[in-house]
Amino acid sequence: MRSRWKSIAALSIAAWMLPLSAHAADKIKISVPADNATFAPIFIADQKGYFKDEGLEVEILNAGGGVSTPALIAGDLQFSGSPASALSAIMKGGDLRVVISSSNHPQYWLWSLNDSVKSFDDLKGKTLAIVTRGDSMEIATRLYLKQKNLSADYVGFTPLGPDAGRLAAIASGAQPYAVLMRVDIAQLRQMGALKGREVVNSTARWRC
Repeated sequence: MRSRWKSIAALSIAAWMLPLSAHAADKIKISVPADNATFAPIFIADQKGYFKDEGLEVEILNAGGGVSTPALIAGDLQFSGSPASALSAIMKGGDLRVVISSSNHPQYWLWSLNDSVKSFDDLKGKTLAIVTRGDSMEIATRLYLKQKNLSADYVGFTPLGPDAGRLAAIASGAQPYAVLMRVDIAQLRQMGALKGREVVNSTARWRC
């Protein structure tokens, strides 16, 4: 059983990115954009000593995609937990690869904090809050538009960054339409600001 969980923890560098020039080494650096449950497997593997059991000395760094992706390309970092910016870099020719993915579909939710918007059809012409232009939030939404045979300009996108400012804009109603991650929903709920309704649930209908 211990061996099984060691394997799961090691494989849970899911949707993390690796520079093609990187090789197995005794010392590796792994970046995570936030200390939350999304990245629990990597912390568990470190605390339980699974990396050490494999002869690896791991340094876990806290860095968002804007920092970690250039570091990956430069070879200063071996693994990153910021797939969105890395995927955008790959689409632009970046010499990176996806090592493992833990999901076969997007883990995003389209949410409206405006009670007048009750379905995806009501979002026509509206602007969705995302982290950065060209990130996986935008890519997934565009794939959903394509799936529904809708034009690429059916909705717009507003990049608000990965920090608390994005959630603050959503919570205040300044940006009432957003593509949210599970952790965003949990934080907004904790803030008492998760109002409105879920328009599209990626785990149920958003297949790409």
